[in-house]
Amino acid sequence: MERTPGLTMSVSATTRPMRPGEVDGRDYHFIDKAKFEQMVERNELLESAIVFDNRYGTPRAPVEAALAAERTCCSTSTGRARSNCGKRPGPTSSVVFILPPSAADLEKRLHSRAQDSDDVIRGRMSRASHEMSHWPNTIIS
Repeated sequence: MERTPGLTMSVSATTRPMRPGEVDGRDYHFIDKAKFEQMVERNELLESAIVFDNRYGTPRAPVEAALAAERTCCSTSTGRARSNCGKRPGPTSSVVFILPPSAADLEKRLHSRAQDSDDVIRGRMSRASHEMSHWPNTIIS
């Protein structure tokens, strides 16, 4: 991100608790369920989803501001990124899909974080496998 001009990271909102080392507004916008529901009702999110019992969503205003400034807006979720591109008016939208070095590296990172049970890690790996299987189909014109 720092080496490529014109990229902006889409910072998702979430109802999950903050993990050690995370910073509100940099990693996620950490909000409670009531605030999240208000954002949904006010159409302030481009999309939202329930992932591992927590709510996640993409705040509309920063994405629209970045795209209006002709910046590329990156998302951390393939489904959410594709959803956002589909809602953006204009001639072309695309998705930047960032893969982990390998599935084994991703699983090692999840274990070394030491914050999730083995069952949760298995669920995350299953979801990651599903999302990674879609990366060739993420360019939208």
